[in-house]
Amino acid sequence: MQHSTRILLLTDRPAVRAEVLELLASVDRSLTNHVTVVEEVGTAIAHAQLYFPEAILLDGALDSSDSFQVCETLRQQPTLKLLPIFMLVEAAFDRAEGFRRGMTDFLLRPLEWQEVQQRLNPLQKFKDDAGQAIAQLHQQLQNREQSLAQANESLKLLLHAVSHDLRNPVLGMQMVFQNLLNGACQNHWTEEEMIPVPRSFLERMVEGSDRHLDLMSTLIDSHSKVTRPLVLHPERVDLGTLASTALQELEPWFRKNQATVTLQVSPNLPSVKADPVQISRVLKHLAENALKHNPPGVQLQVVAYSDGDALCCVVQDDGQGISADDCDRLFRLSQRGDRAGHTFGLGLGLYLCQQIVQAHGGTIQVANVPEGGARFWFTLPHIASCTCKTAVVPGNQELSLQS
Repeated sequence: MQHSTRILLLTDRPAVRAEVLELLASVDRSLTNHVTVVEEVGTAIAHAQLYFPEAILLDGALDSSDSFQVCETLRQQPTLKLLPIFMLVEAAFDRAEGFRRGMTDFLLRPLEWQEVQQRLNPLQKFKDDAGQAIAQLHQQLQNREQSLAQANESLKLLLHAVSHDLRNPVLGMQMVFQNLLNGACQNHWTEEEMIPVPRSFLERMVEGSDRHLDLMSTLIDSHSKVTRPLVLHPERVDLGTLASTALQELEPWFRKNQATVTLQVSPNLPSVKADPVQISRVLKHLAENALKHNPPGVQLQVVAYSDGDALCCVVQDDGQGISADDCDRLFRLSQRGDRAGHTFGLGLGLYLCQQIVQAHGGTIQVANVPEGGARFWFTLPHIASCTCKTAVVPGNQELSLQS
């Protein structure tokens, strides 16, 4: 038995206590420092849960209780299920019953050092083997983390290189299409060299170029957000003002999609500590998402109000709604809705919205509106634990943005 082995001796008989301690002291007096003696099972359980001994020596003939019942009681404790329990017994005892009630092994009295050593030495070997296994696993984990970091850096460099190589020709095409739209090419070619192209065709090409550039920017941005923790720069934010500014920036797109947008803000809405840039991204994406997945003419309502310990922001449309299956999986990484074939995107927007809101300690959810359309809402809590309730929005003051 090595000096580091910690033993808990449970006995209420002075003779047994003296026998164990004298035996250890006869070999090495320092061994007695690694033995704790208790007399009651409750004390034994409390000590074992607090100090984690490596084995329990249980007196097989306790004066105050049934030793087999005590052994069974120890085994019922979750933290003691696997702890070795050695019964200190006389020559005659019911071994089968002892094993049935939870005994790991037994030691015959009077105790002999060689037998005690042989029974307890496997504990130290198991401890040493477990320590080596843990050290190996820790080293493997460090190696894997290093490999993942190198792979992530390589992927980052590859994405930037691919993005650069793809952006240049798209920018070139976009410049040509824009010049054609502006009539700048008429001064360089004769009428015979010119090919008539409808303006609507060029406009669609310009829009396609814009989408490709946005996708490439999103690809780089999403890789950064997915592989690295989101860093927030919180400050005191007026959610109503922030929402108004975000919607004003999207006004050209609302006009293009013939959308009617209404912002409603509860009176005396308290400010919240948040990253205004990131929350603005969430608001913009939810509004853009409603426009992309619905035909022109959709009515969009954005509402900000206080709900208990949280501020709640709702983005609701009267469009086609969302299937029940999509509602359950829209916020997953690279997940797109069932009408995604009609739009262009990587399916990362709602996932990133969820990461931003959760980083603020809030929640984001989606549901269909009974009268038609979809409702997205997210919370920015005053405290860390808060749940947004789908309650009726109280009376609000309105700010309308109409095309």
